[in-house]
Amino acid sequence: MVTSAIAAPAAGDAGDLEILNYALTLEYLESDFYTMGLAKKPVSGRELELITEIADHESAHVTAVTALIKQLGGTPVAKPVIKYPDETFKDKAGFLKAASTFEEVGRRTKSSPSSSRSSPDFPTS
Repeated sequence: MVTSAIAAPAAGDAGDLEILNYALTLEYLESDFYTMGLAKKPVSGRELELITEIADHESAHVTAVTALIKQLGGTPVAKPVIKYPDETFKDKAGFLKAASTFEEVGRRTKSSPSSSRSSPDFPTS
């Protein structure tokens, strides 16, 4: 039997729900970016395989964070309207540069100190 190492509290603290909605907004951005990247096809071959896998993961993150917010009694934020600079999907270099920026922002956000979270059970990754 497999059990989760993190037990979600019965109800979410307002601060935790704000953090989760912020995380959901970032996941929306990442998911949309990789979905658009797949549609515009600036990469091929092995890079396309990797981007497809990342896009699937980001979509799963949106689903998981949305479900957690609802489980904690919160209301997930709506997906924002996203507009990218013209050069974002124009070619491989522009796409990969933007991907690097998205990943760095996500990494820094997810690795921020957890001391601001009110629940000791709040997931950190």
